[in-house]
Amino acid sequence: MPATRTNVVLVTGCSTGIGRAIALRLASRGVHVLAGVRREVDAEALRRESSSLEPVLLDVADAPSVEFVAAMIRERFPEGLDGLINNAGIAIAGPLELVELEQWRRQFEVNVLGMVNLTQQLLPELRRRRGKVINVGSAASHLALPMMGAYASSKAAVDLITDALRRELRPCGVRVVLVRPGQTATRIYDTAEVEAEQRLDGAKANDGYDYQPRLLRFQQLMHRSRWLRASPERVARRVVRIYFRRFPRPRYNIGWDAKGAAIVNFLVPPRLVDWIIGWRLSSGRKLK
Repeated sequence: MPATRTNVVLVTGCSTGIGRAIALRLASRGVHVLAGVRREVDAEALRRESSSLEPVLLDVADAPSVEFVAAMIRERFPEGLDGLINNAGIAIAGPLELVELEQWRRQFEVNVLGMVNLTQQLLPELRRRRGKVINVGSAASHLALPMMGAYASSKAAVDLITDALRRELRPCGVRVVLVRPGQTATRIYDTAEVEAEQRLDGAKANDGYDYQPRLLRFQQLMHRSRWLRASPERVARRVVRIYFRRFPRPRYNIGWDAKGAAIVNFLVPPRLVDWIIGWRLSSGRKLK
């Protein structure tokens, strides 16, 4: 019998956090991991951490970068690709009114359009191996918090794109899965916290309406929620288990807050959710 070929999986957003943890865990399970990073310094750090994975320079928001990596995969792995884990993402925080349109474009270029472009490029390779696509969404798509509209809407788009893709690819045997982690101890939430703080000085609308009190409260709550965040390794363990399942479920909520957000979304009246969130962000309340 011919030897079984090693699984080949591309994981995006491996510089830090969930993507890095997924890449290292898959490599420890004997998978040939192509770990997408944007900078050579991050590639070197991954090489030092594990000789079992292969960093590749990939910026999902840059079309030539995506095309180059897709062409490399087609050339080096003519038998196809076993898995694609779309993890790369950013979070832009601030009131919808005050987040510049260019920032909105950047949010969707990375979280949505970059994911779509890369997936389009690699679907023929995935069909050859009847592989898996795992898209990393967010609990934010269930519960859009104030100041996180750009991020939450991009992740809601990931939800629906994943649904459509799963149904489109079912006849050809490619499994498509959505995972929604809750808050995780990664740079993406730290960046959102910093962005909120940076917007404090310019938090007035053109007519003088001042977002600053609620924006400050949001930044404080983000900071105080750090101790509740799951470790990237915990999320990665779940994602890797999902990858190795023959018949994974269409969707997974990972973490107590992700599961809680799903319950709130389906069972709690929107007006009550609005009141609770407004109460939490009230500038008159003292945080404990």
